[in-house]
Amino acid sequence: MKRRHRHFMKHNIKSTRNNPIDQTDLFVKHKAANWLLGVMSKYPTIEEETIDLVIWLTSYNDKCTNKWLENSLQNKLPDFIDLRSNPGKVRFDDEQMVMSSYKEMNKREKIIFTEATVVAVEDVIAGTMPSLQCPMSVNLQKMADTFGLCPEEVDAGLFLALKEEWTPIERFFDTHLSCDRISGRRFFEAALGVTQREFHKVLNGKLIKIGIIDNQHSWLTMDSDFMPLFLDPSDDYATANLQRKVQKADLSFTELDIPEKEVSNISILLKSTDDRPVHILVYGPPGTGKSTFARGLARKLCKDSVEVMGFERPSVKHRQAALEACMHMTANETDRIVVVDEADHLLSQGISAMVSGSAADKTWVNSVLERPKSRCIWVVNQTSDIHPAIKRRFTYSLEMGLPKKESREKIIFRVLRKHKIKSHFNAAQISELAENYLVSPGNIEQAASTASLWSSSKVECIRVFKDSLNSKLKLAGAPVPKIKLESKVSIPFMSKGLNISMPFDRLIKMTTRYSNKWKNDPTAVLPAMNLLFHGVPGTGKTVLAKQLAKELDRPLLIIRGSDVLDKYFGETEKKIVQVFNEARQKEGILLLDEIDSLLADRTRAVRSWEVSQVNELLTQMEHGPAIMIAATNNIQKIDKASMRRFLSRVEFSPLQSAQVIDVYNKIFQPLVGRAKLTRFQMKQLQSMKSLTTAELVRIRQRLELLCDKTDHTSILEEFISERPQQSSQAAGFLN
Repeated sequence: MKRRHRHFMKHNIKSTRNNPIDQTDLFVKHKAANWLLGVMSKYPTIEEETIDLVIWLTSYNDKCTNKWLENSLQNKLPDFIDLRSNPGKVRFDDEQMVMSSYKEMNKREKIIFTEATVVAVEDVIAGTMPSLQCPMSVNLQKMADTFGLCPEEVDAGLFLALKEEWTPIERFFDTHLSCDRISGRRFFEAALGVTQREFHKVLNGKLIKIGIIDNQHSWLTMDSDFMPLFLDPSDDYATANLQRKVQKADLSFTELDIPEKEVSNISILLKSTDDRPVHILVYGPPGTGKSTFARGLARKLCKDSVEVMGFERPSVKHRQAALEACMHMTANETDRIVVVDEADHLLSQGISAMVSGSAADKTWVNSVLERPKSRCIWVVNQTSDIHPAIKRRFTYSLEMGLPKKESREKIIFRVLRKHKIKSHFNAAQISELAENYLVSPGNIEQAASTASLWSSSKVECIRVFKDSLNSKLKLAGAPVPKIKLESKVSIPFMSKGLNISMPFDRLIKMTTRYSNKWKNDPTAVLPAMNLLFHGVPGTGKTVLAKQLAKELDRPLLIIRGSDVLDKYFGETEKKIVQVFNEARQKEGILLLDEIDSLLADRTRAVRSWEVSQVNELLTQMEHGPAIMIAATNNIQKIDKASMRRFLSRVEFSPLQSAQVIDVYNKIFQPLVGRAKLTRFQMKQLQSMKSLTTAELVRIRQRLELLCDKTDHTSILEEFISERPQQSSQAAGFLN
């Protein structure tokens, strides 16, 4: 069912008998008379609706009405003179009487009536000729200039708009002729004075592509939000709703972690002066500074660069219209850059967007990307829903992630100073915040703004700042930094406490060389270093991962399979991507514990998501540079085809009998002092099968709760009392 919008411009739908200087009314009658003349020239048939419209058109001037009736009715005119109420005046509301008289005419009289009606319409056209200062005429010209519409497109749009708002026009062109429907398109063509081919071009032109009119149904309709563009006669035509000059951002894009060569490449492309189009796609998670970069670079390259806005309801159609306006205004000006922020819906061709109707027409998008001399920077959060045919039309793309630690320190410092709370934070605290909180510049800005409300209290200000950052991480599903508690059992790393299949020194050398290459050239093309640590629990897999991070001076991100698995379809894959991105952003080591729960054998999968999560994990494992350590207690459960993704596989075994005594002495020396093991006690220890360092640490922790000092006999009694009942070992022996 078609929409009707009677709320707009009702003050203009008045006879000029009461408002003789209404320029808008004259302009509307002038346009309607032109359209009627076009229809009558091709289809010269007089009907009641025709007479109704002509009476309304001639109502701007009584002489015009009288002249028409005198010329058309001739000897029948006295029947239409109302001598009682208005001597000498024609009762122009008696169109039925006029029509009744017309039906009684012979063929010659009907020809005379039709000719007189055409002359009357021509007189209306001549008598209502709009002045150059007519507000509606000026407004239409401004709109045509803004969107680059041809005269036929403006006329067609105005036709549909006036048909919706002016009752006489609606009754004739809509209700009577059905010009908006397929059955009445020939009358629409005649009204506009165009050929069928020209009309087809209009219907497939900018009016449809921008979204001003809709041709998806069996009739043509105009979007209500575009009505003012055609009908509002005021001088307050808000081009600010379509575009504005690129605004200056609070944060300089030079403070973001963007390689200089990337900035240089993009700048050279945007500054090129040839005719080929240049479109840059900037993508990445929300809050990573994409908009800051796009606006900052556009302002640097051209101070007159513009940013696409939208209407009060920023739907796809409105953004399309705003973009069309910007593209037209910057046409043939290669030095002006158009920034299209939040362009996901404009570029998205995903199923959800297509079903909901929020996707832009792919053909229109392609045509925008191919326009000569166009210079645009598009900003989106993700590219997964962008059609490959659209992707390949972008000249260059830039992926933006969260800033590195050094950059986050600078951003935190600047933002705290901006909100006048820098004095509450020392350098060490800022460094710790940058280390622990992998958040966007936008999140830091919001947290500082919130914390500034507690600026009078240093303790509360710091607490609120951290709480705000924690809330952002929780909302994003990211782990919140935990408070570090010192354990009473502090045991230094012991390489001799490991029984691994690869020599410890060899493993350190291999990872150090890779880490140095990565550190010396962060943009180097390096394959990912994936290591598989497997073996029984408590043999030191987590401990060795921590020691590697310490040796390489890189942060360690520990994620367990249960942290990633999600009951909702597709969420596990998203979390896997998020975890790997976080590790790459921190340039740290990722330890995926319980990897068998994520990398299960696909040949045994019974559900599609069991396969998809393995595929996603394997995909992420191929992207370098990165150091990933996968740990499992059960290597048999891991997908066999994934084994080739691991550069090295290191097996962890329980302590050998030769290692047991050294590890025992190292762990229990604080409890026994200088007391030595007897030969019998040594044999007792060495005879214990599958002894792990984790088991020794656990015994010490339990004894420390009972006493400060003890002896070897008591310690061995603890072992003997536990081992027959022991069914599993606790993983890890260092905190």
